[in-house]
Amino acid sequence: MRQVFFGRNDELERLESFLSKKEAGFLMVRGRRRIGKSWLLTEFGKKVGAFYFLGEQDRSSRDLMRKMAQDWQSFSGDDSVAIIRVSDLSWKRLFVAMANYCRQRPEKSHLFIFDEIQWIAKRKSGFVGQLKEAWVELEKLGNVKIIICGSSQRFFTQKTASETSVLHRMRTVADLWVRPFSLGEIRQHYFPKWSEEQICLVFMMTGGVPYYLERIPRSGNFIRCLNEAFFVRDSIFLDEFREVLNLEFTKESSTTAEKLMASLGQEGSTLEGMREKSGIQSESTVRSMVEQLLEFGLVAEKRCAGTQKGNRRGSRFYLKDPFLNFYFQILRPLAPKVRKNTKTNLFAGVLSSKQGYYIENFSGKAFELLTEWVLEQKLSSSGQEPILEKLALADEEFAVGHYWENGKTQVDLLIEQGEDRETRILELKWISKKAGVKSGYLDEVKGKKYSPPKGWSVSHHLLLSQAATEPFQKMAAEEEVQILGLKDLF
Repeated sequence: MRQVFFGRNDELERLESFLSKKEAGFLMVRGRRRIGKSWLLTEFGKKVGAFYFLGEQDRSSRDLMRKMAQDWQSFSGDDSVAIIRVSDLSWKRLFVAMANYCRQRPEKSHLFIFDEIQWIAKRKSGFVGQLKEAWVELEKLGNVKIIICGSSQRFFTQKTASETSVLHRMRTVADLWVRPFSLGEIRQHYFPKWSEEQICLVFMMTGGVPYYLERIPRSGNFIRCLNEAFFVRDSIFLDEFREVLNLEFTKESSTTAEKLMASLGQEGSTLEGMREKSGIQSESTVRSMVEQLLEFGLVAEKRCAGTQKGNRRGSRFYLKDPFLNFYFQILRPLAPKVRKNTKTNLFAGVLSSKQGYYIENFSGKAFELLTEWVLEQKLSSSGQEPILEKLALADEEFAVGHYWENGKTQVDLLIEQGEDRETRILELKWISKKAGVKSGYLDEVKGKKYSPPKGWSVSHHLLLSQAATEPFQKMAAEEEVQILGLKDLF
């Protein structure tokens, strides 16, 4: 990660608002691995003078207690826990020391940040129970705020989500989710000289994750830059998927999760399709694992428009995370070659500028995933307004949906807005230069089979990765099809 901090204005504003509240507060900061949570919190912690403690996967609970005692002495000057023998040290003693420190300084506001919480709160460590017990006293002081942060969605699901969870109801404000960088932020902070098409493709491969973006060279030929980042033997990306799974699953269950994720393909799959393609015979095992994959944000569910919620018989499941989609569709099949590759031309066999950065069996669905993500950022202030304004969605609530018949996709994206009772059919085309923009695309989008709710109207929209010619624009206007371009996603 770069040493100079940049971006994250929305997140910093939320943190500052949390800190400015007069009463005690408990905040959970969440987000996928590598998204920059620690970068954000260390920067904010230094700015406001917080006590920051980082969990480490390979350290035992005893070692972490000793480290926290030493860090606390360095921060506060209080050596009351640092001098205790390691065998007699406990989380309770550490929290008592912190509470005494805050009690003796009632005029100050105190912020404690516990990062990589899943590595601090290891199994049988007792940390979570002691944190809850300590919070009962710290909250009474009124001048204490605590932030816990982690990459494991399993931790938050198990420890905070249900009525029986240990940390349930301890949060005093809504969770802060650290999001991927938007297309505009990627251009601003990383690749200001690259085209909109190139930046969109990079998002389709990285999901806007800062750590991944940092691995891509910033100068030189675009395809060579991607090759050096993803397709040479010392690339971090071949093993990154394993690290993502290890956060959420045991070794045995991660094998099952991988099989099911690999079975999804570009089109997604039903539960029955996943069972058949993965070779997992037990229907209950598939259902249980899919529930976990949904909970942890690794897989998303598509329901056909008009289908009742809760009925998963016809649902299709797909890889929601752009990097994981790229890994399974492109990187994983090439892994044997990549692990031997020392040159900078392997990816040229998959991607060619002559094709307009089109990757067969990847670009189309990845473009759909990108567009859906942009639309879902409707309430953020990270520069997603153009497409919303063109679709007349900027100030209204709307839903992004899907529609298919007989298991085959009929509509790329459906956007329904109750305020104007209009269904927008959005067709997406990531086009190779060789194919070009074809007049048949207009017939295709107008021919989409979909019956909207009773009393609703339908409009047709076409989002193209290549610029449309004036004659094409004119034909589109005559056919009442709105043409959108990549610039509308920025």
